[in-house]
Amino acid sequence: MSRLVPCPHCLEESYIRDSEQITRTTRELKLICKNPHCGHTWVAHLSATRTLSESAIPDPSVNLPIVKGLF
Repeated sequence: MSRLVPCPHCLEESYIRDSEQITRTTRELKLICKNPHCGHTWVAHLSATRTLSESAIPDPSVNLPIVKGLF
């Protein structure tokens, strides 16, 4: 299921125009509101914060807390 990020001003859907890897677990996203009457552009960060299911090929440099029992 894919979901778009709502614009913080008009709450309409926005799309990711560009992104850049900042760290192994964080990306910087550049977003643009789809509402032509709003036109807001902004930057957001997307960060991995915890593990729900462990990787079959884990990278030892990635240290995310494991949360058990959510599924």
